[in-house]
Amino acid sequence: MKNTFLKTHTLGLTVAAVLATGSFCTTSYAQQKGTTLQVKATVASECDIGTNPIDFGVLSSTTVNKAQGLIYVYCNFGTHGKIGLSESGRDGNGNSTHFMDSTDINSNDSVKYQVTTDDAGTLPWGKLGTAYEQEFTSSGMFINLPIYAQTIDYIGGLASGAYLDNVTVTVEY
Repeated sequence: MKNTFLKTHTLGLTVAAVLATGSFCTTSYAQQKGTTLQVKATVASECDIGTNPIDFGVLSSTTVNKAQGLIYVYCNFGTHGKIGLSESGRDGNGNSTHFMDSTDINSNDSVKYQVTTDDAGTLPWGKLGTAYEQEFTSSGMFINLPIYAQTIDYIGGLASGAYLDNVTVTVEY
């Protein structure tokens, strides 16, 4: 009986010593080799574009009517690009003259207007690939570009009702 007690007690102490040191089985490695893991990415030149509309409100037949909209562009930092507006489709010269047509299908009336980059109406804004495009380089923040508009060659006499034009804004980068 004494012999069984010593065996159990000794076995218990041995298990406790192994558990306490955390060494169940150790393997010793004699050599090491290393290499590098390449991690890479490419940030694309990318842009998003949006607009706030130009609304002339109620037109006056006695004055030049002015309004302002906004073009906003967000591009990755350092992206260089340019913005242009679609042509009116009536004169084909790439300039900043456009026409709002009556929404009444029985009317041929239209209001001629010009879009510019300045409130004075002296710096036209127009088609890509012409002198009227606008260039930019992104700082990684939103670029807000006001777009000014004013009616031209308008001498009243138009039918009452709504007038509308859709201008396509394009960013090239």
